[in-house]
Amino acid sequence: MNSAIAGFNSAFIIIHMTILQFSFLIFPLTALYILLVPINIILRMDSFFLREVRIRFFPFNVNIGKKKKVKKEKKKDKIDVAKFIANEFNTIRQSFTPLCEFVISLFVSKHHYLNISMQGGFGAPDVTGIVLGTIEAVRPACGNRVTIVYRPDFMAQSINGTICAETVVRVYTILANGMILLIRLPVIDILKVLKKISKGEYYARKT
Repeated sequence: MNSAIAGFNSAFIIIHMTILQFSFLIFPLTALYILLVPINIILRMDSFFLREVRIRFFPFNVNIGKKKKVKKEKKKDKIDVAKFIANEFNTIRQSFTPLCEFVISLFVSKHHYLNISMQGGFGAPDVTGIVLGTIEAVRPACGNRVTIVYRPDFMAQSINGTICAETVVRVYTILANGMILLIRLPVIDILKVLKKISKGEYYARKT
């Protein structure tokens, strides 16, 4: 009887230790799998409303279908873009290049693409001209994988457009480039700008 109990206990200990050994292996292997396995992402937006998102992460396949436009119950206060750009131009300028390089780094293959098409204006002809000039200056650095088309309307008060993108990235690529982005961004200045926006400093006054 005692020998049977001792044999059962020893078998239980062996099984328990085996499970622990496998559990110690499962977590790092799962982490490596998540970091290294390519993720295929397809994104489509129309008038900046989400239309379709497809994420393929072997063996998973997630599809987010068309989204219906949500009726606006109340008009939200709009940001005075001209005032915002004039006051925060240095922060925008310091953030623009790192953000563009981060986005471009996600489209490393010639088969991947990011197409942005916009039309309209920003409420002030000078601001619309600044945005148009910036896009034209950045366009050559984007290469063939990132396409930005902007049709300005200097009298328009809003922007409409479409975004289509397809890429295959690995999580470690996003993390590595994200860390470089955080180092290069003026994080403190961006937090100050967000604080000003939350306080309503850049909201256009209703007349």
